[in-house]
Amino acid sequence: MAPYTQAVCIGGEPNDEWSGDFKGWLRSGDGEAIDPLTICDTSSRYLLRCQAVEKTDSERVRAILRKPRSASTAAPGHAHR
Repeated sequence: MAPYTQAVCIGGEPNDEWSGDFKGWLRSGDGEAIDPLTICDTSSRYLLRCQAVEKTDSERVRAILRKPRSASTAAPGHAHR
């Protein structure tokens, strides 16, 4: 496979595309094992949400992503589309 010869283009305008992933489990201040889910705006790289979840399954992630977006979850200075 030949190496890339052009820069990778990521995202367009803020709020066009979001990405999410789990950062790996860790222990909270009270010793509880948690898995932080982060959701970021791909264009601005602004962290929109970081939430500990009980299990890293599709059902819980979908429930978090289906919650209505508010002005506080938009990348700064940009309205939702």
